[in-house]
Amino acid sequence: MTEFIEEHIPYPRRVFCNRDLRMDSLSYIGFDMDYTLALYKRSMEFLQAELVLKGLVNDLGYDRSLLSIQYDPDFAIRGLSVDLEHGNVFKMNSHRFVGQVWHGSGLLDKSIRRDVYTNRKIAPSDPGIVMVDTQFSLPEISLYCQLVALLEQSNSKVDYKKLWEDLRTAMDRLHRDDTLKAIVRSDVPKYIYKDPELGETLHRFRSAGKKLFLLTNSEPIYTEAVMTHLLDGIHPGYPRWNDFFDFAIASGQKPRFFNQNEPLLTVDENGDLSDEPVTQLKRGVIYSGGNLDIIKSLTGMRGDEVLYVGDHIYGDIMRSKRDTMWRTAMVVQEMEGELEQIQAKGPEADVLEALE
Repeated sequence: MTEFIEEHIPYPRRVFCNRDLRMDSLSYIGFDMDYTLALYKRSMEFLQAELVLKGLVNDLGYDRSLLSIQYDPDFAIRGLSVDLEHGNVFKMNSHRFVGQVWHGSGLLDKSIRRDVYTNRKIAPSDPGIVMVDTQFSLPEISLYCQLVALLEQSNSKVDYKKLWEDLRTAMDRLHRDDTLKAIVRSDVPKYIYKDPELGETLHRFRSAGKKLFLLTNSEPIYTEAVMTHLLDGIHPGYPRWNDFFDFAIASGQKPRFFNQNEPLLTVDENGDLSDEPVTQLKRGVIYSGGNLDIIKSLTGMRGDEVLYVGDHIYGDIMRSKRDTMWRTAMVVQEMEGELEQIQAKGPEADVLEALE
């Protein structure tokens, strides 16, 4: 088996496990959509940055000089934290000690870093610290540092917490009022990759007897547009995207989906919601909302026979594990590039290890 994997599957495309999982014990495999089945291009980050800066100026009264900011897509990674009191962005190690700290346009002076963070462990519950753990949030980190630098250069007294909250408000509006997603729907291929292997992968799961489902927080109309781009006509046995799935749920409101009591509604062909009670989950239909108890009652699924694949460490992985006993798999899109670099620099790494 190892020889087969090494010969046929490129290293950056493999699945890595931290515990054993018997696939024959699974009856259901569920998928998130954004940054799981649908992997976004850099153009999505640039679009977010452009629109959020316009929102800060037009809706929140910031100076038009903000529109000159150029988004840097290589600045931030997931796993960073924002110190709302000091306006800093930093990376912690696995013991939650603060390492490198960035402020505005450059690294924070080491003496200041020591004064602020030495012997201080950062707790996730600290209200003054914001953890950034989603791909959608990466533009916010880059823009925040650039905004801090710009405002400080203009000799303004910067309220770092309010600046972050305004940035978050502007970003939330883009998603909530459909400004961002309407643009993406108008030209989906510009913003989302189409993986030619996705249809065959889902088909193989179905051929192995697995029931597949989609559970996403995106709204029904956006889900329809994205999934149509990804899967319509990609496999001869499945003319429409929702033929791959035994049921599909949009507007799932994870992590609330796992422990709240939201009703499950049917979405009709026009995108409108029906008030009729859902008594059976049908293939080819999009549902909206719902909660775990409803899905369990309609399918009879048990927690230990479900594998859920997502990208959000909290909403998809931790909460589903805690509240449902589902098995989980996490898609880490940026990991592919890291593994490619490990392969490319393998000989140098071997030499370094031998010298050490």
